[in-house]
Amino acid sequence: FIKYSLPADAVFCYPCRNLYCASEYKDNTFMEKGVRNWKKIGEKLNRHSVWESGEITKRLVNRPQLYLFFQILTRSLFRKREYARKITDLLLYLSRQGLALRGSDETETSENRGNFLDLCSLFAKYDEQFEQKLHGTFNLTSHEIQNELLYIVADLVLKHIAEEVRNVGFYCLIADEGHSFKQEQLSICVRYVGADLNVHERFLLFKDCSGSQNAEGIYNSLKEGIETVGISAFPIVAQVYDGASVMSGDTNGVQRKIRNNHPTAIYTHCMAHKLNLVLVDACKINRTASGFFSIMESLYCYFSMPGHHKLFRDVQRSLGIKPIELTSLSDTRWACRWRNVSACKSTLKAIIQCLNELSQPGTSGLLQQVQKCLVVFDHLLSLIQVAHKALQAKKATVSSAAKVVTSTTTTLENMRKEKSWNRVWADVLQCAENVGISIERGDDEGVRRPRKKNLKLRDFIVYSSCGEREHFPDEPQNHKQKWCQQLFFPVNNALTLEIKRRFSEETLVLARRIDAILACEPVAVDKMLEIYRKIIGINASLAKSEMQIARTDIESRGQAVTLKNLRSMLTASEYPNFFKLVQLALTLPVGSVKSETSFSVMRQIKTYLRTTMSQERFSALAILNIESDITEDIDPAEIVKIYASKGNRRLLL
Repeated sequence: FIKYSLPADAVFCYPCRNLYCASEYKDNTFMEKGVRNWKKIGEKLNRHSVWESGEITKRLVNRPQLYLFFQILTRSLFRKREYARKITDLLLYLSRQGLALRGSDETETSENRGNFLDLCSLFAKYDEQFEQKLHGTFNLTSHEIQNELLYIVADLVLKHIAEEVRNVGFYCLIADEGHSFKQEQLSICVRYVGADLNVHERFLLFKDCSGSQNAEGIYNSLKEGIETVGISAFPIVAQVYDGASVMSGDTNGVQRKIRNNHPTAIYTHCMAHKLNLVLVDACKINRTASGFFSIMESLYCYFSMPGHHKLFRDVQRSLGIKPIELTSLSDTRWACRWRNVSACKSTLKAIIQCLNELSQPGTSGLLQQVQKCLVVFDHLLSLIQVAHKALQAKKATVSSAAKVVTSTTTTLENMRKEKSWNRVWADVLQCAENVGISIERGDDEGVRRPRKKNLKLRDFIVYSSCGEREHFPDEPQNHKQKWCQQLFFPVNNALTLEIKRRFSEETLVLARRIDAILACEPVAVDKMLEIYRKIIGINASLAKSEMQIARTDIESRGQAVTLKNLRSMLTASEYPNFFKLVQLALTLPVGSVKSETSFSVMRQIKTYLRTTMSQERFSALAILNIESDITEDIDPAEIVKIYASKGNRRLLL
């Protein structure tokens, strides 16, 4: 109720000037002259105003008009704020769920006004006061107000993330590109470790990098993104992208440009991408393997037709099989091919019966080969699937990832033994028996004989058969040996060799250093301290001493030195240097999974019906959906308060 007059350059009391007041309560200074003593303005306002002292009712007893005015004003403001809070809550609900807010036709006569307005109308059925405000003049449902509220919430989420990064003091940068209709979106994320030593991977924003997709353009987008969030002043200890040359180039790539400003930001090629490349090479090792996956894709296309699909599901039910769908093969996520193989293996009997009922000739020999390939790839790809899930875990560390890769390689090497192949072949025979296929009939029935190998090439290594069927010298007639030599061994060897080649010794060395930190071994952490001690602000000698004390403390309780036990006993106040070192070890990244998951949200939000959405609104909706745990904790009343403070509002809040 205090008003400032620009011509008089003084402060007045609005109720005293405009409403009736008893003479004993009149203050001519605030009514006629105005207050201009700026040094004592606070003291005078406190003396004139009695809101905070709780005496407003007592002082207004003899001023009924003024008392009534304040009662009406207070109730009106409360109702308006309550209505604005409910509108904000509905807006946040749709944003967290990733649902569209607007409709193509939002007029009163439209049958479908969009999710937001229809949800407001539904809410109004059970709230009379809300209904009155909703049908009023200023009901806070316009597109401009929607955007303003969304931007306020997105800014609060980003401030929360920036505050957590500020408390840690360093972070890891994660980025990846994805295609969205006619735009190329750059997803920017960060990884850091909180005070509870739990790993957090947070999405920040999308940047449209369609105009310049070279290293310089992407680097500028990354730089602008972290400056927008307000974390550009903090050191980057690591960066992780895919293996594209524009990102990984050591001379002029994005990672090199980042390291020019942040020398300790080591580059990590996403381990999930590496494993994907391993599968690409292994699944195309020979014609048998590549032909098998072509058949798998053909089966998916065939049973995707409505009539065939209905018969397929009906046959599964009649055979007592829980209905399972055949899925399309992904060209970018080869690790997911295990699901295709597993689904086909589980429903093979239903597939054979469907093909027989649909009168598809010449499928007998084909299905015999498919059945053997299914079992072989099911055994091999199931191992890769386990490693793939471990590498994609949010809380995975370089140390745990290296252990998974090493264990997978050892398991594949052990499978080269005859005993392992006997188990695989026993599964082949069991699967053949279940679906009624006879192995003794032979695989080459109705198929032309292989051509004789050209002896002129006996002194050379032949990597491609140039369209001819693969032929091995002294090829065994035994089906078991034949499939072992033509499929199982080649694919197994390819997987093993590619894993060893792509997961280099450098990664394993870094993993051993992190293992030393988490195992409290002071001797083995010198290299990590040498690289990072200045950038993260720790004393190397004190860090080692604290590490020894922490190890002694844990072992004195009869416990092993594990990450779980470190989380339970380490605090930043007792072990400040060692605590920072553990945070660093957990911050070093495994992959760019967070950026990849953001692309799923991107395709959910920016559908073909919402392509005209502005970049700022799109990025705000994305962060509210991806970081829904933070969004849910924001009080709508705080959002309304910030909204009300930004300029004069037609709806007085």
